[in-house]
Amino acid sequence: MLESGPILRVAPTARDWTRKRYNGILGSRIDNRVIPMTLKLYTRPDCGLCDKAQALLAEGGFGSAYELVDIETDLELLERYGNQIPVLFNPETGEKLAWPFTASQVRDLVDG
Repeated sequence: MLESGPILRVAPTARDWTRKRYNGILGSRIDNRVIPMTLKLYTRPDCGLCDKAQALLAEGGFGSAYELVDIETDLELLERYGNQIPVLFNPETGEKLAWPFTASQVRDLVDG
């Protein structure tokens, strides 16, 4: 009879690390694709449109594929985006999406 011991997690191999990041560590899986977690959603407090953008991202399966960035904590971002938020930014490609955007446009942004 085999004894059951602790479950060991195997570190990702070089093959697992792609431009799209390793699932579960730096990204999330959507439609059998690994989505990078490096997307940034520029927002500010009490922003109704930002709430709508977050809801769209969650409904589209991108809930863990982005980082929320409050532009009011960074003077440069505040000057750059001001009232043009929410903006979804892919730092890997430099591409941006200004609101309103669709889940299809987010997928295109992710695919670069």
